[in-house]
Amino acid sequence: MAAYQGARAGPLAGVPIVSAFMPLIDFPNIEMKELLAKYLDSDRETNIPSQKQQYNLIREMLLDPKNASGQYTLAPFQIVVRDGPSCKGIYGMGKEGNYISIVSVLNYPFSRGFVHINSADPTANPTLDPQYFSHPLDLELHGRHTQWLETLAATEPMASLLKKDGRRIHHDKPVQDLETAKRMVEELFISHYHITGTCSMLPEKLGGVVNDRLLVYGIPNLRIVDASIFPMIPRGNIQTSVYAVAERAADIIKEDRLARKMDSVKV
Repeated sequence: MAAYQGARAGPLAGVPIVSAFMPLIDFPNIEMKELLAKYLDSDRETNIPSQKQQYNLIREMLLDPKNASGQYTLAPFQIVVRDGPSCKGIYGMGKEGNYISIVSVLNYPFSRGFVHINSADPTANPTLDPQYFSHPLDLELHGRHTQWLETLAATEPMASLLKKDGRRIHHDKPVQDLETAKRMVEELFISHYHITGTCSMLPEKLGGVVNDRLLVYGIPNLRIVDASIFPMIPRGNIQTSVYAVAERAADIIKEDRLARKMDSVKV
């Protein structure tokens, strides 16, 4: 801390945020099956053609006891959602004292939002609604991950690094029961900033926007090369996945250019 405060040097100058990807701990598979059956087998109405296939994939992943449905992140600074909505407030270190923030992230959300244009003016903002927790399974799963953060904080060697009975920003006492954890999630969740899926690579009949050559259906020579083509959120941070899409896009463009050259030679 002295190195950082004095010269902006040392470990804290390197953004020492660490993450671990884990399944739901202490949650038997039979209970997971019951939870999925309760909320997935009720024929919920949807206007998203590909949603049934996506939900079936997520069900398979959640039933795999080795599959990480949550991301736990430890950050050596304050994350104070109540001081939002601006990022300056949320991450502004506005509380006196030194804190560590331990957060849970839901890797496979069931909720689906939307984005639509409002005008032919390209500078006009679109209508965006992520519809967080519009599917009840997200709150059930995220609440259980959040509840387990208490176990993480109370387990050595982490426990010895935290001040015993120290001040908590988000709740005045340990969150021991599921209902309290779910209330905390509803009140204090924020975006993980890994927005995907608004221009999904899917067959057009399933609501897709681009094909497997990254071309937008119905618009010749327009490609989309970013995270919006992912039909589902990849597990974990998306940056390297976007790099992979960009590398593949470069190959596709070169392949298509070569094919056009060959066709012109034949003519």
